[in-house]
Amino acid sequence: IALGLFPFFAQDLIAAASDAMTPDTAAVAVRLSLELGPALGSLAVTLAIGAVVYLFWDPLHRLFEAAAQRIGRIGMASQYERSLAAIPRLAAASTRAFQTGRLPAYVAIASGTIGAALVAAFGSGAADLAWPAWETPSAGFVGAAVLIVVGALAACVLRDRLVLLLAAGLVGYGSALLFLFTGAPDVAYTQFTVETVFVIVVAAVLLELRRLGLAASLPEPVPRPLAAALAALLASVIAALLLVATSGAFDPALSTFFGERSVTEAYGRNVVNVILVDYRALDTLGEITVVMLSLLAALPLLQALRLGAAPAPGAARPDGRGRPEGGR
Repeated sequence: IALGLFPFFAQDLIAAASDAMTPDTAAVAVRLSLELGPALGSLAVTLAIGAVVYLFWDPLHRLFEAAAQRIGRIGMASQYERSLAAIPRLAAASTRAFQTGRLPAYVAIASGTIGAALVAAFGSGAADLAWPAWETPSAGFVGAAVLIVVGALAACVLRDRLVLLLAAGLVGYGSALLFLFTGAPDVAYTQFTVETVFVIVVAAVLLELRRLGLAASLPEPVPRPLAAALAALLASVIAALLLVATSGAFDPALSTFFGERSVTEAYGRNVVNVILVDYRALDTLGEITVVMLSLLAALPLLQALRLGAAPAPGAARPDGRGRPEGGR
């Protein structure tokens, strides 16, 4: 404590020690004498404040307690308690607003959030974006796109559930055609199979519901301009995102690699088959698994339809030439 208060008494000792530890360097100047300045002034103020707090400890506590009682309603403790009490109310209000229990509301919230985020991203860097040059699409590509648009518009207009399902299936088949005309026949085949099985399964369910006398048609649609605006916004932003993503220069490195290595390493001259069977065999196995599971899912329904159409033993045939059970 004494050396801390009067460090200049140890100045010569510290200077000698520093010279002994660094003999080959220049002498280290050690200056521990007190100098009047900002550092010494701040030290004096700190010591004075500490002395005042020590001497007037009890009066200061009584003063602080009285002030805390007067400003208790606007103090930090009260604000903290109010914030804790507001959390359940805020959670209840947000739950009532967003957790409506209706799937269209959830889809609208998700679509609006994604669309707004993408619009903000585009807006922040719109000046630096490069758009691709226009290329005339092939007839197959245009036909697939028209099929998707027709199916989507028909799904918005039709009311019969079965016809609506078939119209919505056009979107899936159109997507499969897009895959086919853009060089992905394996994905197109998987899409065709899955879409066909999906239509069969749902059609069987709808036919059973119709047989049970349940509603076969949807109620008349209610105009929802907000939902239409959200759908248009999300579709436009995703289309713009795809255009920007494909605007860069094409890198033929992968095409060159597969063309050079297909014969030498995979011993195949059909590059597409080599890619499917060798380079991305696990991906192809996954697509085969999807197709097989789709077939297994549809097989019981097809068997049930066949058994339901077959006449029971001993029942009369449609032409009236049935025979009694056990007859010859």
